[in-house]
Amino acid sequence: MSDILHKVCCVAYDAELDCVLMAWQGFATSYHFRKIYERVLELMENHNCNKLITDNKHMLTFSPSDQVWLVEEWLPRITAAGLKYSAIIAPALATPKSAVEDVVNKVNPDQIEQRFFASQAEAKEWIKSLR
Repeated sequence: MSDILHKVCCVAYDAELDCVLMAWQGFATSYHFRKIYERVLELMENHNCNKLITDNKHMLTFSPSDQVWLVEEWLPRITAAGLKYSAIIAPALATPKSAVEDVVNKVNPDQIEQRFFASQAEAKEWIKSLR
């Protein structure tokens, strides 16, 4: 089952991979951006999973205040919820790519192993290998 949140992001739990998958399709306001990430946290907690695939290929941008919120508020909670592995498909556009890289660089690699991939298929292969 997947959620379409504000028409810009699909969020789903993949039982076969035991992983939450989010796929951005455009721009979200700060309100919707945070609501989407809260849904990711909820799914991870509900399914007690420790893997996340974030497909940012079609992400347009997100604000500096949302970057701060991700790092200071959401990351500590998702880490406490058990996130151990994060597969990331980088945005195609330079501005959101830079924002994603800034957030990734603030994650403690001893807590969450992160890898970048060119496609969802490659990300899923890595996630499968973690079993």
